[in-house]
Amino acid sequence: MTDLWMIVAFGVAGCIFARYEFPIAPMVPGCIRGPDAETSIMTSMIRYQNDWTVSFTRPVSASVLALIALFYPMRRRVRRRRAALAVPS
Repeated sequence: MTDLWMIVAFGVAGCIFARYEFPIAPMVPGCIRGPDAETSIMTSMIRYQNDWTVSFTRPVSASVLALIALFYPMRRRVRRRRAALAVPS
């Protein structure tokens, strides 16, 4: 019976994603890599005495987060411009 409820839940989630045009493909690697990422985060927190700010204060991770923060808004602007240009007359 649990399998049937799982099918129903994923079917509803799929319909919602399709309705709002949410990309499903990125979820597959997220589901596969998620447990590994969680393990890595917990390992780093244990190593640094439960300091969750270690992801922001270490040079490499802070640089990556800064790059994401800088380039994400530009990426959104470029996508909006492309979408506006692609509208058929």
